[in-house]
Amino acid sequence: MNPFLHNHQEEDEGSLAERLHIRRALSSRKAAVPDVDTEWERLKARIEEREKAARRSSMRRRLWAGMAAAVAVAIVAAGVSLLLPGSSDRGGVDLYIAEAPAGGAVTVTTSAGKRTVMPPVAAKSAPVAVATDAEPDDRVVIVTPAGQEIAVVLPDSSKVWLWPNSRLEYTARFDARERTVSLSGEAYFDVTPMPGCPFIVHTECLDTRVYGTEFVVRAFGRKDAEVLLVEGSVGVSADGSEQQVRLEAGQEATLTSDGFDVTEFDPYPLQQWRDGMFFFEDDELMDILIALGKWYGVSIVAYNDSALHRRVHFVADRNADLSPVIKDLNAILTDGHKIVYEDNQLSLF
Repeated sequence: MNPFLHNHQEEDEGSLAERLHIRRALSSRKAAVPDVDTEWERLKARIEEREKAARRSSMRRRLWAGMAAAVAVAIVAAGVSLLLPGSSDRGGVDLYIAEAPAGGAVTVTTSAGKRTVMPPVAAKSAPVAVATDAEPDDRVVIVTPAGQEIAVVLPDSSKVWLWPNSRLEYTARFDARERTVSLSGEAYFDVTPMPGCPFIVHTECLDTRVYGTEFVVRAFGRKDAEVLLVEGSVGVSADGSEQQVRLEAGQEATLTSDGFDVTEFDPYPLQQWRDGMFFFEDDELMDILIALGKWYGVSIVAYNDSALHRRVHFVADRNADLSPVIKDLNAILTDGHKIVYEDNQLSLF
């Protein structure tokens, strides 16, 4: 007999014996006897769900590690020095040295030379239609500095959450045959379906053709180029190639030297970031501090690096001031470590 079949036959016989034993035990108690076969299947389903949860946790760690890498690139682009690890003349390890605080204005410029300075729009508020008085063929450029983001409505009613250190360019009125935008940085798209009129996101090193969906594009550079699909379906191609990789919901495509690496991820954290939250699940404290430094434009120094790799779950409002965010973060550090905010610097002790 095939050993594989033999092993499974023994497993089935053992399962049957165990179920019969459960029935006898329940009968002897004179209690209502449940459907043991059904309960057995439910138990197996719970075990499978635990295994899936473990896999999702691993995917989340990989996702947020990728986010931390994108954050690092964004900060360098914004004029922030990354010294990881590096010896500080203050006796600690410099994680970030912010050369300038965050908080510059969001700017909107048209190809005709019209320029508008916009106040930041909280991600939790309704996206805004950008008023530019641009001609239909004019190009519109929106730029977000460090620490600022804006949610905008495009000419076709599609919505874009443009995250910090990013640049979005599009025509004031889309073509009836094709809608195209250009992105440098990172943005969350919620595209309005229009049959026969595809939506295309161009970046320096990849193109994303959209079929009515929600997704994130990161394109700070070729090293960190990726597309993460939340809902719907997209086709991703590299460097103008006609060959596409088709993604389904819950998949991400990362550009490599050999093409695309397609893996699965949990979309929930991305949706939380879209809605204006810091959302970290089982992430290292170092990555959380780096993200806070990038968002608030503050330097970060670790005087006790033993806590840097501690994994925590942390959620906070990105529109809140830094002080209450640090207070909430300190509340979960119950092992004697503490984060202090003063003189435009976060210090981990």
